[in-house]
Amino acid sequence: MSKPPGFVFMLGIEGTGVDPAGLELLRQTGACGVLLLSRNIQTPEQVRALIDGYERALDRRLLWAMDHEGGWVTRFAQGLTPFPGNMALGHAVGRWPQAATVQGRIMGSQLRACGVNVNLAPVLDIAGPDPSPAVTIRSLGNSPNAVAEAGTALIRALQDAGVHATAKHYPGVGAARHDPHETLPVVESSLDDLRHRELVPFAEAVKAGVDLVMSSHVHYPVFDPGTPIPATFSPRVVSFLRQEFRFDGALITDDLCMGAITERSTAAEAALRAAQAGHDILLVSRGAEATFAKQWNRDSTWERAVARIEKLLEERPAAAREDGDEAALRIARAAVRIERDPMGNLPLRKDAVIVMPSYETLTGQYVFEKELGRPADLVRRLAGVEVLEVPVEPPQDMAYELAPQLIERTVAFFAFDVMRYERQRDLLLALQVACPHFVVAPIRNPWDATLCRWTTTVVHPWGFRAVNLRAAVEAMRPLSGASASSIGPCRCPSASETTGA
Repeated sequence: MSKPPGFVFMLGIEGTGVDPAGLELLRQTGACGVLLLSRNIQTPEQVRALIDGYERALDRRLLWAMDHEGGWVTRFAQGLTPFPGNMALGHAVGRWPQAATVQGRIMGSQLRACGVNVNLAPVLDIAGPDPSPAVTIRSLGNSPNAVAEAGTALIRALQDAGVHATAKHYPGVGAARHDPHETLPVVESSLDDLRHRELVPFAEAVKAGVDLVMSSHVHYPVFDPGTPIPATFSPRVVSFLRQEFRFDGALITDDLCMGAITERSTAAEAALRAAQAGHDILLVSRGAEATFAKQWNRDSTWERAVARIEKLLEERPAAAREDGDEAALRIARAAVRIERDPMGNLPLRKDAVIVMPSYETLTGQYVFEKELGRPADLVRRLAGVEVLEVPVEPPQDMAYELAPQLIERTVAFFAFDVMRYERQRDLLLALQVACPHFVVAPIRNPWDATLCRWTTTVVHPWGFRAVNLRAAVEAMRPLSGASASSIGPCRCPSASETTGA
């Protein structure tokens, strides 16, 4: 049966149940799949009911996709294991080589159990010497080979569990200095640099049999000199993937509603250009227009796109659902690194105080697991010391109030992206000067460690989930008789630059 022109769309819908407008959208376009976002998700059971309800009403199978990376990018507040994140995983595999395989298998089994058959993960972008705002702890690390090894293990395990994996964001955004959610970044790397760095994990992902590759909304002058265009619109970028790497799976765009795209075109215009460049699946999270469907030229490119999508719709055999709480904590514990402790601040004394940011104002930007509760309460229970909860953006005079109270005590500061939150940065810097015994744990952006003085102890949890916090506290206050096993090299640019590791 011939497919409607809109078959190549993967669209966002509204609501947590079967929505009449969503049904009409999928009927009108004939879209091949749905992108599930936080607005669609409450529990695994609810997602399963939503998926089953739509497929019964439409009388056809769909691709159901989700960004389930772990760590920073997590859509479920409950019901699925909140893993500690990619940068934590990248460090954990050095001590637990099977970590990526175990995580991928559990992730895949839990996603399939609730009906999701496409994971828009893993992220294969390589961390650069400076933080890329769209990547940071979403990256598996700064070594091309290490990222490739952990990434392909995730891919194989996800697909063995019955979920199509997606290698993203080709050809790599780790060197981008701007966030494509907001504007179009430019990566000036030469083709030789790309071959030896950014492209390495993608080449290995293709060899590993990854089902999908997602392109990036980033401009690469080496492919497209002249007027900046995103890789999404670049036939050269697509051709390189197909011809150089022999990738014959499905190529999907990143969301065509992101700022890098909308600042220069409508979603419908972007969809047409992306299709003309050679993409098979066009991802549109909001406001999908059906006008594009009338412009599609059903040539050999169209036929190949349809064939690739139909292959995905055949689905992989599903694995039995596994629980992942123990594995997540083991990964977090294996990941923690004490970058340095020159003043002997660890283990924390009983009179130490921990400064912990509140996540309260961040709930619109991140999905936090329900079991996390108030992070300050969790840390207080785990550490058994005084914990001061502060806003992510504290009052300007907070440092003047706290410094006299803390000057004689060891202070451990859990930093939540102080490079972004100016007043939190001011508080950290002021307390660091006032308190001779100072510990910093960067939980959102490892590059925050570059603001630390050489006398400051630095502990890297590589994430802000409950398991990351638990592992960090355990490294700071180990159980009686435990060794300082968390001391070790950090595969993070900030760490290698400040310590020589």
